[in-house]
Amino acid sequence: MNPQISNNNYFIMRHGQALFNARNIIDSHGDESNHLTEIGIGEIRESISKFKKQNPKIDLIIHSPFIRTTETANFSAELLGVDKANVIANPLIKEIDTGIFHKKDPKIYHDYFSSLEEKFTKTPPEGENLSDLKKRMMQFMEETESQYKNKTILIISHEYPLWILDTALMGLDNHQSAEKKLQQKDDDYIHTAEIRKLTFERLPANVI
Repeated sequence: MNPQISNNNYFIMRHGQALFNARNIIDSHGDESNHLTEIGIGEIRESISKFKKQNPKIDLIIHSPFIRTTETANFSAELLGVDKANVIANPLIKEIDTGIFHKKDPKIYHDYFSSLEEKFTKTPPEGENLSDLKKRMMQFMEETESQYKNKTILIISHEYPLWILDTALMGLDNHQSAEKKLQQKDDDYIHTAEIRKLTFERLPANVI
């Protein structure tokens, strides 16, 4: 990993509520019917309105290529005044692949594991585990740090990728990352349309 101190400014945002969120169904493959709901659009509008009052201008939006994150990125760009040329899809930050649990009730996926921490090492059939997810999220950060300098960047992704990215950049190991999520007041590490500052000085070494 690049040991140099980052001179970019990062924010993370989860997509607004989408149809499968409302129906409590997993979409880990980017189903084309899984658009934002009216509630999700309202969440984005409210979140961006608050963000604009307190934070610097966004230079670049990088988003997961799924429908719900693409729509969130395009709507956010319009509200923030970010040119379409600076709204970029990146498959490295897509949703975790839950394999055979795609389009299933999330409880069925969660019950496949004995604990949250086990999701780092146990891989669902035809899917990926959290260590796989961490590897590609850190690859994304390394490539982004190499490509951009002195930019304020909004990363729009999904709950699990953003949880893993945030805690990896804190330098937390798998156990600490799981504990950090379990300390949240509810099941979600980051809520739909929520925006947070991503705080770190440099990419940590040996996080995989």
